[in-house]
Amino acid sequence: GKYLLVCDKGTDTVLVYSVTEKLNLVNSYKFPDESAPRHLVFADNKHLYLNLEISSELASMEFDTKTGGLTLLDKISTLDNSYRGHNEPAEIRLHPNGRFIYVNNRGEDTIAWYSIDEKAKLTRIGAVKLAKSIHPGLASRSFAFDSTGQYLVSADRPDNKVKVYNVNADTGVLDFVSDFTL
Repeated sequence: GKYLLVCDKGTDTVLVYSVTEKLNLVNSYKFPDESAPRHLVFADNKHLYLNLEISSELASMEFDTKTGGLTLLDKISTLDNSYRGHNEPAEIRLHPNGRFIYVNNRGEDTIAWYSIDEKAKLTRIGAVKLAKSIHPGLASRSFAFDSTGQYLVSADRPDNKVKVYNVNADTGVLDFVSDFTL
């Protein structure tokens, strides 16, 4: 079947609609209150990953293509263990090789990356620091991979710069290459 998934931040729910002549709600998954599912990305027809904005978490889920059902597989913090401030994860991207997921943290002001094992278990590997923001709403919001997956490009809003990182396809590690001011 064909489905549309919607992150409903206000109800802490991911809604699953079947796509026919009209949208029909066929399933949903409710996260704990104050989780706020925000952005999601599919890895394949079976697994998806999403960030939870208020709880600053990253979740892996299994998707049943027959029923539209969702099963939580793993959920971890998007933050370094030492960070104690306010944070709101924004963008989430899957590396083209499917082995790493990247999230930008507005507040911690990082792009963090995680390995994904064969059971969709997530492990934080590292992070690069971005420009310090005065408020999460004014922080870096988006980034993308080039078509080869060799580079990650980030719009670092507080510095008015676009930053380019080399992506190590074997380890997921980001190495700064250059930046330019807008």
